[in-house]
Amino acid sequence: MRARLVVFPIKGRSWCFSRSAESVSGADSSSTPPPGLRDLWRRISSHGRSAQESAEIVGDFIADKMNRAWTGLEKAPAGTLKSRIHSLGLGLLSRVKPSEIFLKSVTKDITTVEITYPANSFVPSTTFSSNLRFAFSEIQKLTSLISYSSGVLGGNLRLSSAIHDCLDLLDFSADELTWTLSLVNDQPVKTPATGNHGYDIHSWLSAAVGNQDTCKDGLDSAGGPLGDLAAGGLKIVSSLIADSLHEVAASSGGGGGGRRLLGFPEWVSAGDRRLLQTPAPAEPDAVVAQDGSGDYTSVGAAVEAAPSESESRYVIYVKKGVYMENVEVNKKKWNLMLVGDGIDQTIISGSRSVADGWTTFRSATVAATGRGFIARDLTIENTAGPQGNQAVAFRSGSDLSVFYRCGFSGYQDTLPEGWVEWNGNTTGLDTLYYAEYMNDGPGSGLEGRVNWPGYHAISDPAEAGEFTVAQFIDGDSWLPATGVKYTSGLTM
Repeated sequence: MRARLVVFPIKGRSWCFSRSAESVSGADSSSTPPPGLRDLWRRISSHGRSAQESAEIVGDFIADKMNRAWTGLEKAPAGTLKSRIHSLGLGLLSRVKPSEIFLKSVTKDITTVEITYPANSFVPSTTFSSNLRFAFSEIQKLTSLISYSSGVLGGNLRLSSAIHDCLDLLDFSADELTWTLSLVNDQPVKTPATGNHGYDIHSWLSAAVGNQDTCKDGLDSAGGPLGDLAAGGLKIVSSLIADSLHEVAASSGGGGGGRRLLGFPEWVSAGDRRLLQTPAPAEPDAVVAQDGSGDYTSVGAAVEAAPSESESRYVIYVKKGVYMENVEVNKKKWNLMLVGDGIDQTIISGSRSVADGWTTFRSATVAATGRGFIARDLTIENTAGPQGNQAVAFRSGSDLSVFYRCGFSGYQDTLPEGWVEWNGNTTGLDTLYYAEYMNDGPGSGLEGRVNWPGYHAISDPAEAGEFTVAQFIDGDSWLPATGVKYTSGLTM
């Protein structure tokens, strides 16, 4: 016999209080759960049935009803009360751990126990947490090394920027590992979790695995010995995180897009959906205006004055105008929202670039790392131009962030020839994927393009169609409900 265990969390612990047993080769009619209460009563009141057998029939009946109820919730349309109950149940079930399961009424006839975890749960291996703790300790060593070196080496703008970048990036990785460990070990740490733990862990480790490479790129481009000194430790951290990420991705709980409510990801609250869809907020927390009619004359000053680690939404209304500044929403600025007067009406403009001595990471006109950042109805631009080489308009390291009716304008990695090797390094030219289709205007001619294996000049509309809104992000299934104007497929 094989037992299917139904696991439910009760008061912070996960118990199996009902089960469904079936024969491996098929069950006869007497072992199937009764369809109704009347049939249940007939079955358990039959003469000759022991108390143990009656208890098992009741258990099967409860398990069957709960399984049917769960299936009904699972199939409910997005946005309905049933779908929300299902999402809440998934969030609770994702906390289930095998060591917490209490098996009841398992008879000697049971030879196989089958436990099916919800799709978004993740059960780590015995080495998962230890690998991440080791990575965390290596991050602490690297932070000490780089902090000490900054005082000894000094250096130009590019080196100081690279050092600053590395300290920030390692700090981000440390946070992402802390959040991950808090979920898998059920520790009381505030995290930007969605309730889908498998998806959250996958997202955090995906972000953390690339931070060390960005740090190394900056140090290498700045020159000097620090890049070589830190290289070994950075490689160890990335390798350990990558191994853990592979484990998450390989499990049934790794990744997944989750449900959408009214066109938005499920983790966008009802209050935030209203803020995104209604006209400009009548009572913002702060107003920015160049003419002095607001609380601040610069976006950066308003952001700096915003509360740290705010659990509630803090709204900054930025009136029409061009704000020439670089803005950083640091990791302590939670739940910050910038609302403008529209694309090309409210513009935050900067011109930092690698050619001027900044790192790519630090060149961003606006950088947001505080969790829950939202931007709406504005444009962010970097005007460095193609001669600036790397010049970023917007950089986001903010978990659970939203960008709605925003424009992003710049020349990042843009040339009249198309592309160029990164610092002369030819590694990866056969595995990258760059493509263009029916470009026009200056620089659109293909004669001078690179001949890398990973570069593609697409001529087939069917191939190009794979990268449209409808195909690439399944936009037709959720964008209409947002009210956002968009083009579903190719237009000629």
